[in-house]
Amino acid sequence: MLGHALFATRGFGFPLEYFNPANFARWKAILGTKNVVDTLQKLFGIRTSENGVFSLKIHYPQLAVIGGFRNLLQLFPDAYYVFLKRDDLVKQAVSYALALQTGIWISGQDPIGNARPEYNFELIHKCLGKIVRENSRWIYAFQTHGISYKEIEFGQIKNDIKDAILEIADYAGVNIRPSMTESIHKTSEQGGDLNASWVRRYLEEAKKRDFNDYSGPD
Repeated sequence: MLGHALFATRGFGFPLEYFNPANFARWKAILGTKNVVDTLQKLFGIRTSENGVFSLKIHYPQLAVIGGFRNLLQLFPDAYYVFLKRDDLVKQAVSYALALQTGIWISGQDPIGNARPEYNFELIHKCLGKIVRENSRWIYAFQTHGISYKEIEFGQIKNDIKDAILEIADYAGVNIRPSMTESIHKTSEQGGDLNASWVRRYLEEAKKRDFNDYSGPD
């Protein structure tokens, strides 16, 4: 959602998940490269916008592809970090669990998995724990390395994505005029009655099970 909207401005490169292990392996094959540095150098050449900006989207576990957070700092010494978060983590966990079953990660994508997902308390609970841990790891990494970052709540993007982009541009010092967001339309959030019913069902079941914390594996 946000990555494609940023790309539409033509001022943020094309912020995709380049460090997703499967994606990165594919890029190495396409570009004919052998290591992280060479692959990034070639990606810079084809995915940097005319104003010199290169962006990417990354989930914390994907740092393993480049050897961890310290290597991220070395590869991008002058980076600006935007931390996208959601206030309703249970709702996010339900969306995550649905996506794992259906293979639909963005609105409009065709299902590549189970077209009729089934409610699974354990799966949602596992997704919630993973989300909480990954959020905490990003914050821990930022704090322990003295890295400043911009926090954007998902609801802000859903409700006014143009304003969110201008706010990110202002933070990162990218010259984006309001006219450059004219082609960006409000995107629809994945969800609906099924998501809402799963959220209610999960919360009811969690109360009955008396879960006070999450002690599952990393």
